[in-house]
Amino acid sequence: MVGGSTRMPQVKKALAKNFSEIEIKILEPDEAVAKGAAIHAVNVYVNNQKSLTAKDFESNEEVKVTVNGDEKELKAQDYKENLTFSPEMMSIGGNTREIVIATTKSFAVKVENKEGIKSCFNMIIKNEAMPSGFLEVSGNFSTLYDNQATVDIEIYENDYMDKYFEVDEDLKIGDAVLELPKNTPAGSPVEITLKLNKEGILDTYKSNSDKFNLDTEELRNSVFNSLSEFIRNEAVLRDINIELEATYDSRLFSDRNTDNSGYIISLGYNSMKNLLVFSLLVSDELLPILKLEDPNINLSNDELKNILFKIFLTTIALHELAHIVYGHIDYNSKDKNIRKAFESEADAFSTQLMFGYLAKYEDVNNLFLGYCGDTSSDSTLRLFGYVMAYYFGFLSIVSKEISDYHPTPIKRRFSSMAASEEITRYICIKDISNEQFEVEKSRVINIFIQSFYKIYPKNNNYIDMLETTIYMSKLDTILKNSGIKKFYKIGKNK
Repeated sequence: MVGGSTRMPQVKKALAKNFSEIEIKILEPDEAVAKGAAIHAVNVYVNNQKSLTAKDFESNEEVKVTVNGDEKELKAQDYKENLTFSPEMMSIGGNTREIVIATTKSFAVKVENKEGIKSCFNMIIKNEAMPSGFLEVSGNFSTLYDNQATVDIEIYENDYMDKYFEVDEDLKIGDAVLELPKNTPAGSPVEITLKLNKEGILDTYKSNSDKFNLDTEELRNSVFNSLSEFIRNEAVLRDINIELEATYDSRLFSDRNTDNSGYIISLGYNSMKNLLVFSLLVSDELLPILKLEDPNINLSNDELKNILFKIFLTTIALHELAHIVYGHIDYNSKDKNIRKAFESEADAFSTQLMFGYLAKYEDVNNLFLGYCGDTSSDSTLRLFGYVMAYYFGFLSIVSKEISDYHPTPIKRRFSSMAASEEITRYICIKDISNEQFEVEKSRVINIFIQSFYKIYPKNNNYIDMLETTIYMSKLDTILKNSGIKKFYKIGKNK
C-alpha cells in the first residue's frame, strides 16, 4: 500500500486485524512510488535492462539481461527478486552504486535560555545519511532553575537545515516529561537521545545524567588523589594539615576544620556536576578552534571534556589552597577591597601553580605536549590561555557573591596574569639575562591577552582595560597595607 493515507492509525489497525499473522510495517509510503520509479529507471534506462511485464514474472523462462556490460541469462523469477537494491542490478558503468537512506525531515527539541528566550534546536538535520537504516543522536542540556521538578521535552518536525529556528507550534509532533529528583540544582545535566528508524518513526530517550554522576565521581577521584599526593609530598603543605572533602553542598570553599586542628577544602558534588556540564559545552566550542590551529590533533569531545574538567577542578582546589597558605582564612577580613585583593592573589597563585601542575595528569600532559611540543611554545601558552579564560568564565557563573567580594570576571582574568612572571621563570633557562627575561615575560602576557580576547572578544574595550589596569595597580598596596604577610604559611621571608 502506498500514499499518505496509509499512515492513518485506523488503516494500520484494520490491516493488523485482517492479517494478524503478518507484521505490519510502514516503509515511507509517501515516497515509495518515487523510489520504485527511480530503481526501475536505473535498471531500464541506465543498465539497459528489459522492462518485464507481470506475465514475464510468472514464467520460469530465462531472459537475457546486461549487467555491468556483460550479457547474462537469468530466470524471470530470480530477475524479479533482483529488481530492488541488488548491487549487481544497481551498477553503472561497472561501478557498484550504493543506495543510502537519508532523513527526509529535521527533528528538533524546544530549548530555553536563562533570559527566557525560547527556540527550537535541530538535533537531526534533514538529508543526513542513515547508512545502517537508523540514526541516533544525543544532546546534553541542563535544567534552568533550582529545585526544578520536571523537564518538558517537546519534539518538532521541520524542513529547516539550520541548528536553531523560531518556535512554530504547528510543527510540534509530540512531547514527553522527565521527572527530576528532589533538590535538583540549576544547571544539572539532562541527556536527550533521538533515534530515527528507516520507517521514519522517531523514538525519544531521556536521562537525568546517571552517566554524568559516574563520570563526575571518577574524575573527581582522579583530581583528589593527585592533590592529596601533592600535599603529602610538599613538606610545607603537609605540616599545615589540609584535608580534601566532597560534600553534597553546592559550594566550593576552604575553611578551618570544625575542631580548628587544620584546614579543609570542600568541593560540592552539585557544583562539580555543573562543572562537568560546563566542560562539555566548552569542549564543543574549543575543539574546533584547536583542530583549526592543528588539523592533526587527535582528540574526541568526550576526551577533551574530561581533560578540561580535571584542569578546572584542580585550579579551583589550588585557588582554595591559596586562601589557606596565604593566610586569608586566618585574617578573616570583612573589608571588601581586601577580600577582592585576596581573591586576585589566589587567582594568580592557582594560575601559576596549575601551569606547572599539568604533568600530574597523563591525558592533560599528552594534550599540551602532543599539541604543542614543549611548555615554552606559543601554542602551549595559547592553549593554556584559552583554558584559563574559560575557567574564569565558570567562576563568574557560580560565584553568588561576585559583586561584593570578588572582582569582575574581566578583572580576574587579567589579574591572574600576575602569574606570568612565575610562569616565565618556569619555562626559561636559569642563566637568562634580565633583559631577555622581560622580553619573554612580555611574550607570555601578550599570548595570554590574545587567548582571552579570542574566547571573550566582547571584553576587548578601552574602559575594561583602563579599569583593570587601575585595579591591578592597587593590589600590591592593598595587600601590603593589610598586614597579611604575618599570616602566610609559606614564603614568610619573602
